[in-house]
Amino acid sequence: MIIENSSAYFLYKKSKFGNEKNKRNCARLAIHRDFGIMDSYTIESSCYGYEVKGTGNEEEYPDIE
Repeated sequence: MIIENSSAYFLYKKSKFGNEKNKRNCARLAIHRDFGIMDSYTIESSCYGYEVKGTGNEEEYPDIE
């Protein structure tokens, strides 16, 4: 919850804590599988845009040239 309180872009309700089959080769699951580390987390970001916290509106990132 610390990151949700300190960032306008992170929404805890949008977080997922499952191990979906299509993610079996991601680093988080590989660490668990190969080293037995139970609690490892990743933070994913979008290259497209974000949801404005508290509004439900989605915004695109501005073009950077």
